[in-house]
Amino acid sequence: MITDLPYTLIVDGVQRKIYADFRDVINILISYNDPELDAETRTFILLNNLYEDDFTNFEDIDEAIKQAVWFIDCGKDYTKAESLPHRLMDWEQDYNIIVSAVNKSANVLDLRELPFLHWWTFMGYLEERGECTFSYVVEIRDKLSKGKNLEKYEREFLNSNREQVILQDKFSEDEQRQIDEIFGE
Repeated sequence: MITDLPYTLIVDGVQRKIYADFRDVINILISYNDPELDAETRTFILLNNLYEDDFTNFEDIDEAIKQAVWFIDCGKDYTKAESLPHRLMDWEQDYNIIVSAVNKSANVLDLRELPFLHWWTFMGYLEERGECTFSYVVEIRDKLSKGKNLEKYEREFLNSNREQVILQDKFSEDEQRQIDEIFGE
């Protein structure tokens, strides 16, 4: 059991300071959903935005990545998961309703005004969000992904808030140009 919030990760046998604020981690997660970025660039963003030390001097980059993933996953090991769940959220698209949910759970006016909020604390608040717009949107997405019928009030919400509920596909500039050419937009 982990009882303290980590502010360092061990890489090359050395405790390396990390940027543990929720904003730093969300920026990393958003980069992983950017179709314009290749795997090497995403890894650079991960390491550069998480470690305070210059990661290019690390001997074991794989260990640095493994430790970073462990931190972002809040110390949980998802490597043994039998299957990945359907994608039910998007850090960029849902940012405002996620922040609202955490504000409610943390009982703060706006966490974005805080100078620092540890990633694990942020995620703890998010997990305890209770009833809120974010939970409602995720619940509708989950039903849609499983082919379940929506209740009348859920269908009405979906029809009124389609752009908020339906996860937007992200395409690279080249992909978007091809789509626009095909559909004449």
